[in-house]
Formats: sequence, C-alpha cells, structure tokens
Amino acid sequence: MRKIPRVNVTEATYSAVKQVLLSSKYSPGDRVAIDEICQSLDVSRTPVFDALNRLETEGLVEIIPRKGAYLVTFSEEKAHELYAVREVLEGMATKLAAKNLTDKQLDQLRKTLEKQSSCLGTGDTEGYAGATIKFHNIILEAAGNKTLERALSAIYSQMEALRLRTLYLPTRLGQSFAEHQQIFQALLKRDPELCEREARKHIVATTDYAIELLAQSRQKLAKISLVTSDA
Repeated sequence: MRKIPRVNVTEATYSAVKQVLLSSKYSPGDRVAIDEICQSLDVSRTPVFDALNRLETEGLVEIIPRKGAYLVTFSEEKAHELYAVREVLEGMATKLAAKNLTDKQLDQLRKTLEKQSSCLGTGDTEGYAGATIKFHNIILEAAGNKTLERALSAIYSQMEALRLRTLYLPTRLGQSFAEHQQIFQALLKRDPELCEREARKHIVATTDYAIELLAQSRQKLAKISLVTSDA
C-alpha cells in the first residue's frame, strides 16, 4: 500500500482503507488489522478509526465493542435477493448492448478479456477483478439506458464487497473467464436473446460461488460470537 499524503489525511485514509478492505486480503467476516493498516499507510489510528466508522455507516464493516472491526457479510437470503435482481438487470443490459455496441466498445471488451487472460496466467487476482468490472461496465454503457444503469449501480453498491470476493476465489477465476468469453461471442453475433441467456447464466454461476463464500464467512462469525459470549 502506498503512503498517505499529509494533505486531506481524512479523505485519503478513508479511500485507502476502503480499497484495502475490498482487496483480496480480506474476506467477509475477517477482522480488520487496524495496526497493520496504520503502519502501512503511515497514519495514526485516529483517521483509520474515522474511516472505519464511516464505512460502518455505509454497511461495509461492523464494529464490535472490545473486539474490533470486521468486514460484514450478507445473509444468504439477502444475497439471493440481490443476485436475482442482478441476474435480470445484467441480462437486460447485455441484450440491449447487442444492438448498440460500437466497434470501439467491442475492441475495449476484447482488450479486457486479454487482460483477464494475462492476469489468470500470472495469478493476479486484483488485476483480474479490475478487468472484470471494466468488462461489465462497458456492456452497461453500451446498453444506453440510464435508468437501468442507475438500478444496477445501486445493486453493485449494496454488494460491492461480495461482488469482488467471488472474483478472488481461485476456483472461480477460470470459470468466470470462460463465461465472459461466451458473453463476448454472443455480442459479436449481435444476438440479443443469446446475449441475455449467456449473461444470466454467468450470474447464476456467480451466485453459487457467493453462497459458498457466505457459508464460510458465517462459520467465521459464529466463532467470533462464541468467543465474545464467553468473554
């Protein structure tokens, strides 16, 4: 992590801490290593605590008195709800993009796939996650529907941590890349119905991995709660 400049320390620390928590370093249910973050960013505990309090109000972390701050996890029911809506909206976005994609946007999608392939080869999960998000954002932009874009952005905001975590699972990366390739091939054919089917299949598969991740996180939090009750 890069050192925090002394100008506007509060905002810079908030951005840096959020970036760290959304990286592959943390999974839902993990305890935030506050001292390690302070040392890495070269800041005092005060701006880090301010950042964590702000992130708690945004729903990204949970602060447990006398125990620390933990990256939040979703209930499986909530995750199912969010992914069900995401499936429909991304399917619609990809269907609309099939008709509207420009040659420039197709080239951009091709480059994001090349980046994903490169990251797979080097084991760069952070780079892969970034390229994947860009891939979906290009499709959403090509859909050309601002209402749809706002709706999906709201879904992404609610599930930001979980959305990224599924991309950090080693068993997920190869399958995710294959699904993106199928979506791209459907877009090349300009077949709206095929595009929608491939996009929805992709989210259904992602949902399965997300639920698996949540089950692991629930076990972590159960252990934390047990320790807390015994304290």
